[in-house]
Amino acid sequence: FVAFAGGILCTVDASNQTGNPAGDNDENAKTWAGWGDILATISSLGGVGYLVFAKSVRGHFPSVYAFMFCNMVVASCVVLVYMLLSGKDITFDRDIHTGVWGFMNSRYDRLPLEFVMVVVCNMTGSLGYVRAMAYFDNLVISVFTLMEPVVASFLAFFMNVGLLPGALGWIGNLLVALGTICVILPSAQKGGSTGH
Repeated sequence: FVAFAGGILCTVDASNQTGNPAGDNDENAKTWAGWGDILATISSLGGVGYLVFAKSVRGHFPSVYAFMFCNMVVASCVVLVYMLLSGKDITFDRDIHTGVWGFMNSRYDRLPLEFVMVVVCNMTGSLGYVRAMAYFDNLVISVFTLMEPVVASFLAFFMNVGLLPGALGWIGNLLVALGTICVILPSAQKGGSTGH
């Protein structure tokens, strides 16, 4: 609860800093921001559900790599079905706008970006979380994921594409770190997880 409260403070601080790009109090922009917060909350609940599911299913695979391969194939199929049902224009070629294989173009914003997403985000992020399930309880991993926005805000600042948090953001980041430590320490003291 401490880490989750910190995440809420960070979100409030980020929305206060971003504001409305048009500079006015457009009700439509506020409505979309509210929907964004709701979708982010649903997404985080889905992430926790994924961690619980992954922990229980992971032991039935010969390796973590086989599990992640099957996981990515299923996720790709779900996205493809959604695209087909959404009525959007899609083609099964390498067109950069509508092609399912459009990411295979050597443009700076296609194949190199996809490579970074796969290697950095999936190999070190998702695979790292699934691998850590053998050593930590799900609760530890799900709370630790709350640190992702904190790290992302500092990376954005150091890469000159974002701002440092305001007062609420600093308090929120501190609460996220404190909550994460409060969950990790008891698990570490009792020996972590007994998973695969």
